[in-house]
Amino acid sequence: KLTSDLRGARQQAVTQYRWVKVQLEPGVTPARYSIHQSADLGVTWDAPVVKELIEPISIASTTFVDGDDDDEFPEIIFRNNGTIDMGAGVESREIVIKTTANLSKPQITITAKPTGKISAE
Repeated sequence: KLTSDLRGARQQAVTQYRWVKVQLEPGVTPARYSIHQSADLGVTWDAPVVKELIEPISIASTTFVDGDDDDEFPEIIFRNNGTIDMGAGVESREIVIKTTANLSKPQITITAKPTGKISAE
């Protein structure tokens, strides 16, 4: 679900020619994140759409960092051309999703590239 929402956020950014920000809330169960849009290149953001994943899934960690806003949540910002600003020299960032459910794959790592490509393994 989170992977699909990240890909959808990128698609929204490109098709609507807006910046789209996905803010992550690591350490809470169920995993929670919000999606915001900006028509003015990130100066102001629309009211967020808050999403939750099914328990017992949590965002265990992320290498994304907080942006210039007043909160403390790591975020991914897709520009209107579909790219992500990751900082100078950063080739990728990751989000680790974990579950305590008895599954064959209790952890998934979602990787994002500066090009906007999102993959999960």
